[in-house]
Amino acid sequence: MTLKKLKKIQPYITDYQIKVSQKDVDIVNNAIKLMQRKPKQLAAGDIVQFADSMRVYNHAIIEDCRDKHCISICANGSAWVSHYGKKRLSVSGYSFYDVDFNDLEYVGRSKRTFSEWGSRGACASGAIPVPVTVNIWKHKSVDEFKPKGNRVTYYQHNFLECQRNPDIQPEWIYAIWYADETEWSHTYHIASFRTENQLKAFADELGFTYTWEEEREDGYKSGRCSVVIENESADKSIQDEWRYNHNKAYDKDASKKAREKARLWLDNHFKDICQAYSISQENLKKATKFKCLSNGSIVDGYFINDGERIRIYRCNPNARDFYKPLPVEEHIKFQKTYGNF
Repeated sequence: MTLKKLKKIQPYITDYQIKVSQKDVDIVNNAIKLMQRKPKQLAAGDIVQFADSMRVYNHAIIEDCRDKHCISICANGSAWVSHYGKKRLSVSGYSFYDVDFNDLEYVGRSKRTFSEWGSRGACASGAIPVPVTVNIWKHKSVDEFKPKGNRVTYYQHNFLECQRNPDIQPEWIYAIWYADETEWSHTYHIASFRTENQLKAFADELGFTYTWEEEREDGYKSGRCSVVIENESADKSIQDEWRYNHNKAYDKDASKKAREKARLWLDNHFKDICQAYSISQENLKKATKFKCLSNGSIVDGYFINDGERIRIYRCNPNARDFYKPLPVEEHIKFQKTYGNF
């Protein structure tokens, strides 16, 4: 790694321009040396293609592989590497799973970028990228993957409050969950309803069905939606366009004209409906408009149902031309009538 290369791949650039120095280059090169691994050599930081019951993760990361029969992976996380005399990896993000080495198949090699605090230490924009060539593995779950729909339940959502205070009345709701039951640490309601008629109306509007699989004597019910619902979709092409202009706007190596052009784009990009909803022009043509929550207010949103997956696109609250919340009275009436989604 050279100083020139590090400046080019530095992903976090701000108005205050923390300067990348030779000391940062030394930190990166030392970390890269410690993180090196041979082909087909299983190591923390390797990429794993992995699937749970709802989706495939092409860039899951190995957190710990000291026990080959209990390899810890993070489905969709980020990783920091500390180089102080020895290799240390800190992984955080989405749900964690344990897999067996015998269920992994070697696929190849690829670059993966880790993060490390630079010469300025832990501070805003003080992280520097550490690009390392890692191994790619495929878990058997990818070949066996058959997507299941989101979990839907009818449950007493204020159970703990009632346990603490017997005077509180139990409240039962219907809820569609973001993640599966194996991922409760990272799950939340995509939608919730007071009555099953509201749930049915929502399912009819978005074009899916649901089936109850379990019903208990206390009233609790659990089932599955017929499709996977993505709560906050964002198309990669739109994200890449924003990222390119953001980096260009503050790139000291770019010409003044190029920086001004990028900053002008950033000042006006939310006037574009595709940027406001993070949806490509192609997908916008296929999308259906509906009312939904965004940043706590009910505004216009879009969804696409391809028969297997429903992608919901919510409006960015900074897009003033499109983010038009319902008045408070209408907001309350809407949620009483249709539920929360």
